[in-house]
Amino acid sequence: YKQELKELEENKSFIQYYEKQEDKALANVKELIKKYGEKGVYLWDPYLNAKDIKNTLYFCQHTYVPMRAITSFSEIQLQRNISCPKCGEPLESKNTTEKAKTNMTKELECDDEKFLFMNLEVRGKIKQYGYKFHDRFLIFPLEQPKVWSLGISVNQLGASHHILQEVKNAQHILNAFNKLWDELNHEECLVWKSK
Repeated sequence: YKQELKELEENKSFIQYYEKQEDKALANVKELIKKYGEKGVYLWDPYLNAKDIKNTLYFCQHTYVPMRAITSFSEIQLQRNISCPKCGEPLESKNTTEKAKTNMTKELECDDEKFLFMNLEVRGKIKQYGYKFHDRFLIFPLEQPKVWSLGISVNQLGASHHILQEVKNAQHILNAFNKLWDELNHEECLVWKSK
């Protein structure tokens, strides 16, 4: 049992985190992105924000691979007060979905895109488009897809107990992601897209 658990942890197939393990959890996610991101990386999290994207997808070492992120504009995001990390300028106080989307867009636009070497698009569940979702996944759209359930939102990785585990039915998760992605193919849902 102990040997099997050790092998699962080494392969990043199953890792259990407790409190105050943020650095370890984020490092493991970045390691997965480095190892499996050669064909692209998709991130699916209802509480995903610009900082989460910068802490994960920005670390993909494969240039211009398709990177997609789906978020939803929740009450937590609507109440965040943030400023641009590059220029320090305060971004609008959020009290509506549209303002939340605008602030996330502005925060992503603070980075000089020509130095990022990315093909990134972020879409959000807005208005009647798409549907509410709860689970959080890190998806690699390989010929034989690989998917990890994060067990918690990216902004909480390692902060409290959760389990990062590889999902056996990866193709079904990828199909579900792509279905929602297509449903969010509307101008109102586009948060940011690299040029």
